Amino acid sequence: MIVSIVLLLALTGKTIPPVSFYMAPALSFKSVPNHPMMLENSKITTTVGLCEPCPCFNDVETNSILSSSSLSCDTQTNTATFLMRATDSPTQAKVHQVFINFRGEELRNNFVSHLADALERHRIKLFIDTYEQRGKDLNNLFVRIEESSIALAIFSTRYPESSWCMDELVKMKERMDLRKLSVIPIFYKVEADDVAKPTGDSEFGKNFWRLAEASSGVQIKKWKEALEGITNKIGLSVRDYSVESDSIKGIVKEVQRVIELIGVDEEESFLEKKT
Repeated sequence: MIVSIVLLLALTGKTIPPVSFYMAPALSFKSVPNHPMMLENSKITTTVGLCEPCPCFNDVETNSILSSSSLSCDTQTNTATFLMRATDSPTQAKVHQVFINFRGEELRNNFVSHLADALERHRIKLFIDTYEQRGKDLNNLFVRIEESSIALAIFSTRYPESSWCMDELVKMKERMDLRKLSVIPIFYKVEADDVAKPTGDSEFGKNFWRLAEASSGVQIKKWKEALEGITNKIGLSVRDYSVESDSIKGIVKEVQRVIELIGVDEEESFLEKKT
């Protein structure tokens, strides 16, 4: 979305030319102390800046302070155009880009910790319940799911031992059905068919039905619907013979792809509402 905003701001005692902004979701900026060149955008204040010295701003101090966004200058019209990203245009950014749903006792200290490190190296915001204090109830995790744009459901053999894993999955499906969450299923050394239709023929199925024995019929129905609904999505598999580092690279790449798609969809939706 291209938005032209004419600003007359005082910066180091000078009046600066009109500025044209490109607004897109993803990254927020912090204000530069004592230099009020800021775009007020709904709920946030975003500082704009220059990638390199610009002839529209003759002041050396001004050029050195403003150092974050792409800029092009037109010396004929004495205007500067910034290419900038803001957190809530067209929609407010999620607190967490990725929520990771997994069986902690099985995967927390190996595969998931390595995956989390890889996502963080690529500056992808994430939430896993290792960051949650002990004793918190499930509603806190539901809030984290609502704060996320993407969820990774990592199905493993021991996944259905945990009612928390299953209840998180139900919440994820609810958000997915509302088109408020993109879910990526990851089959960690289990078969997708065994997850979608758990039976006593697989270890996954056996663990599911052990949990079901102590659960209500309503809850079991929700769990089965969530398993089937989410496994119908295109997912990724980690096999016994897979190289873990390669599998993690593939997951990170898929997350990056979905993040880009979400940004495009949100922008198109915003434009449709404006027309």
